[in-house]
Amino acid sequence: MESCTNDTKILFWKRYLIYIRKNRISVNILLGFNVEVNFVFCGDCKELLNQLDNNSVQLFLTSPPYNKEGLRGKTSVWTNWKKSIDGIKYDVYEDNMKEDEFQQWQIELLNIMYDKLKDIGSVFYNHKVRRKDNSAVFPDFVFKTKFMLHQIIIWDRKTSADQNDNYLIPTTEYIFWLKKGNNPICNKNDCCFKTEVWSINPEKNNPHPAPFPKLLATELIKLGSNKGDLVIDPFGGSGTTAVAAIDTKRDYIIFEINRKYCDLTEKRIKNALLLSKSKLF
Repeated sequence: MESCTNDTKILFWKRYLIYIRKNRISVNILLGFNVEVNFVFCGDCKELLNQLDNNSVQLFLTSPPYNKEGLRGKTSVWTNWKKSIDGIKYDVYEDNMKEDEFQQWQIELLNIMYDKLKDIGSVFYNHKVRRKDNSAVFPDFVFKTKFMLHQIIIWDRKTSADQNDNYLIPTTEYIFWLKKGNNPICNKNDCCFKTEVWSINPEKNNPHPAPFPKLLATELIKLGSNKGDLVIDPFGGSGTTAVAAIDTKRDYIIFEINRKYCDLTEKRIKNALLLSKSKLF
């Protein structure tokens, strides 16, 4: 069985390599799971993160699932489902793990990122206060990782689909700025925001149910990295991190488990590369 399983995996990666070569020109993947930069990998982020070299990444920028259903006790076996949560319609999206399992999963992923990060690197980890039994639940599991907390950036979305009459409309989310060493890169002068509260409207006209605003990704990348540095998004979604990396002349790697959003990311990358080339003339 083990041999059969490995053969199946190799066949999948070979087919996917052919697929991405047909659809992009800037993809570099070596079979055996060693990876190079500037590509989209459709697969499980934990497996893929483990293939990276230690101390090799300047910046991780990501927004994981929030597990709202799981927090409220509406759990199920890992499966694909279609549902609406707090006004957000998900397609293939896991948001219903048991809460203790979800937190342990996120802690493990963050600790892997810690090992892969350079000493001067950063992780910008987006999460929010969730609600259970009419009480606020802060994502304090972030503080159970190997990281030190450098700062918390407050993202003011200015709006929310949550219109519950029992509490004020929640319009903010957190960007946890996590660091490995004591002096991460901080290009404050390159960032258009000078305080820890950033007012940015949610992105519209994006088929992903909860897209990361491009302005938010762009300013975080400029803040925590330099041109030519490597930026990785383990929960790539619609590929906003890749587009922002191209615009700011950084290298990128995107991990995304949903084939639909891998394809969307590839299209957005193509457009970003064409736009980038056109600016040279």
